Amino acid sequence: MAAAWSTDQPSALGLRWKRAENATQKHDASRDAEQWSKVLWRKQAFPDNHVPETFLQDLRTNTELRLASLYELVVLSMPISQQLLSVILFVGLFVHLLTGSIGPQTVLVGTAAQGTSLGLVILCLVILAISPVLRTLTESTTSDSIWALSAFLFLLNLALADYSSTPIRAPEPASPSTSSTTLSQTLSLNAAICASVVLASRLQTNIEVFALLILAIVLFGLFPIFRRHLSTTIAARTTATTTQSKFHPSDLVNSLILCILYIAAVSVMWPISIATVALTTASTLFLSAVSPAWIKWAQTWKYEIKGPWDPAEPVISSSL
Repeated sequence: MAAAWSTDQPSALGLRWKRAENATQKHDASRDAEQWSKVLWRKQAFPDNHVPETFLQDLRTNTELRLASLYELVVLSMPISQQLLSVILFVGLFVHLLTGSIGPQTVLVGTAAQGTSLGLVILCLVILAISPVLRTLTESTTSDSIWALSAFLFLLNLALADYSSTPIRAPEPASPSTSSTTLSQTLSLNAAICASVVLASRLQTNIEVFALLILAIVLFGLFPIFRRHLSTTIAARTTATTTQSKFHPSDLVNSLILCILYIAAVSVMWPISIATVALTTASTLFLSAVSPAWIKWAQTWKYEIKGPWDPAEPVISSSL
């Protein structure tokens, strides 16, 4: 009899289910009649995480994407190669001083053309005065520790150096805030000078220590400033005549500096080790040829999407 009653009359659970289904249908009907708006201040018949069917219709891909050309990537890689060649050139001249194959006078000849300003003269006198102290700075330290420490410091110099200072295109001269010394530049310079002092302590005479430290100041302190100033000056003076051309005179200057550093580094390293010359050549080609081509190929996978999920950008009238 209980089975017959359950067949003829709906149970309480069935009634509740029917009412819930009817309420859902009414809610869906009212929601369909109301159009969803992307506002928070209005109470709507939609959940907070509602996603409309037209959400992806406003999807835009690569609308403002600018891919760098191979030429621009090669120019951008030149400061990295120049910094690496400066370190190799310095290490090569240190080895020659350590073995006695060249004298300190030969090293000083190359740095004498940098000028004889009062500040440079005072700096040279200070370095000459402290050369005896620096020569005996690491007498109690083994050479293996010195080589490892100097290698680490030079790697730190390469990692923290400012490679963005050389402009590719400069529509206006660099502002003083742009050319100000950053923390990474300061740490990079300090690492190079510390490595130079550590290596100089392995030399035999005070004049050799003096020559090596002057070379370090020229290569790691003055040369980056000169390179940056020269490129910025040329870029500022020639922008008006080269706005429609890919080639820029500052690019030629960077190329010449790179070639000069490469020839000097190879010439210094050739009597020391042919393997080092081959490694220098391979590193330069990898940094200035292979890596730009690699990045250029990787740019084909770059995908930029924009849509209604992006923050709104206010439009300010020019008449205000």
